[in-house]
Amino acid sequence: MKKSIVFIYLSAALLLSGCTGAPPASTPPDLTFANLAPITLDVAAIEVRDDYKPPLHAPNIEHTFPTPPYVAAGNLLKKQLVAGGSENVLRVIIEDASVVREELPVTRGFMDALLQEPSEELKGKVLLRFELIDPKAPDAVLGHAR
Repeated sequence: MKKSIVFIYLSAALLLSGCTGAPPASTPPDLTFANLAPITLDVAAIEVRDDYKPPLHAPNIEHTFPTPPYVAAGNLLKKQLVAGGSENVLRVIIEDASVVREELPVTRGFMDALLQEPSEELKGKVLLRFELIDPKAPDAVLGHAR
C-alpha cells in the first residue's frame, strides 16, 4: 500500500513539474535611432520616397517583421538627415529593402543528431538612391549616388 501511494505522489510530482506557464510575450524595441546624432546637409529640403513594393509572398519575408526594413530605412532617413542649406533639394529614394529566406543544405543521417547547423539563411539588403535636385527643374538631377 505504501509503495503505491509513494508511486502516485512521485507520478503526480513528475506530471506537475512539466506544467509551466507560457514564456512572457516579448515586444521588440522601437527603432528610434535616438543614439545617433543627426546629419546636417547643405540643402534647402529633403524628400524621402519609398519606391520599394514588397511582393508579400515567399521567399520574401520582410513584410512579416514588426518593423519592415523599408519602414525602418524611411524612419532613419527622416530623423537623421536634416536640411541646413538654402538651395537645392535632396531626394532619397528607397529602391530595395528586402529580406529573402533561403533554405540551406543540412546533413542527414547519424551526424544529423550530433551537429547543430542552420537550416535556413536570411539575406537582407537596402538600396538607396540619393539625388540632388534643383527645385526650379525637379526632373533635372544635378548629382546622384547609390
